[in-house]
Amino acid sequence: MIQTLDVLRRETKVLTFDQYGTIVDMQQGLTEVVTPFLKRKGWDGKPNNFVTWWRRTHFENSMIDALCDRGHTPYRQIGHRAVSYVMDRCEISYTPEEVSWLVGEIEKLKPFPMSSLRSRNSGPRDTS
Repeated sequence: MIQTLDVLRRETKVLTFDQYGTIVDMQQGLTEVVTPFLKRKGWDGKPNNFVTWWRRTHFENSMIDALCDRGHTPYRQIGHRAVSYVMDRCEISYTPEEVSWLVGEIEKLKPFPMSSLRSRNSGPRDTS
């Protein structure tokens, strides 16, 4: 066991469990992205609500996909479905290119300040 821990400490450079709202600020980042988009579309709802519905729909569809034994659906495809569903629900007209652009903006989100600091300082810490 000790030998395994030594190897892990020596060989592990970065350890990430989850990026969906843990490392990156999904809610604020996507709200900033969708706000001007929704304004151009003439939608007068709250952009924060739109993002919440998008994220919830994506999460629900991801869980359903994982529970159904029909093979894996790629993250991006689930994202496209979620954004399309929410825009339909909000009665917003859109193109496939706009859906693709919105989903692609997830890749540009910035990490929480502490996440980026911790990823640069991944060495052992003295917690005493």
